[in-house]
Amino acid sequence: MDLSIVMPCYNSRDYLGTAIESVLSQTFSDFELIIVDDGSTDGSDEIAARYAQRDQRVRLVSSGHQGAAVARNQGNHVARGSWIVVMDSDDILLPHHLEKQLGFLSMHPEASVVACLPNYINTRGRILGRQFSEYR
Repeated sequence: MDLSIVMPCYNSRDYLGTAIESVLSQTFSDFELIIVDDGSTDGSDEIAARYAQRDQRVRLVSSGHQGAAVARNQGNHVARGSWIVVMDSDDILLPHHLEKQLGFLSMHPEASVVACLPNYINTRGRILGRQFSEYR
């Protein structure tokens, strides 16, 4: 399956590298990561550019500051994958995240959307709690 991960980014210097590394270390590795820098002023764009230079799966799109929704739509517009993973620049994917979601889609071809519930962590990575939902 072809997969695009779209990550809007605005002044995320403190978290961006960790977020990108969590994508690049996935057990499923056939994807493109599109980082849309939304006019950052803290060097986030430089961090993203370094990853794009080192790994051909990473693409950087730069724009003026218009907000996360516009940046996400810009990423969706240039995405080449049939499936789009929505990710923020302060998110961390567990190593099997993409593999498990794609596995679910393979077993459920009628599905149009797959989601998961996040753990909330502090700046040291300690789990503070988990989101719950009535939907399965």
